[in-house]
Amino acid sequence: MRARTQDKKIRILFWVKLGLSSAAVLSFAGWLIFSEGGFQDSNKLSKERDAQVAQIALLQARKKKIEEYLEKLETSDEFAMETAARRYGLVSPTETIYRIKVEPEVKN
Repeated sequence: MRARTQDKKIRILFWVKLGLSSAAVLSFAGWLIFSEGGFQDSNKLSKERDAQVAQIALLQARKKKIEEYLEKLETSDEFAMETAARRYGLVSPTETIYRIKVEPEVKN
């Protein structure tokens, strides 16, 4: 009789430990998945990072285009003059600007 009660206590203890262990594992899994900084948050941050990388590439291309435009303005007088004339309404978009250079005559 005593062995039966001892055996029964061992079984009960086994099931209690198994239940507590299962609850602990499930709690940890829930925390890992749903908590701040968990898997769901990680996926969201990954998507945000991908969007930001794409935006950075777009902005870098735009920056390069602007730098090329500024380089043209600084080095090319004709480009700067045409840009200024169009900006201030001196020339309409359908008109063409011609610049005539007159070279001075050289007397011998």
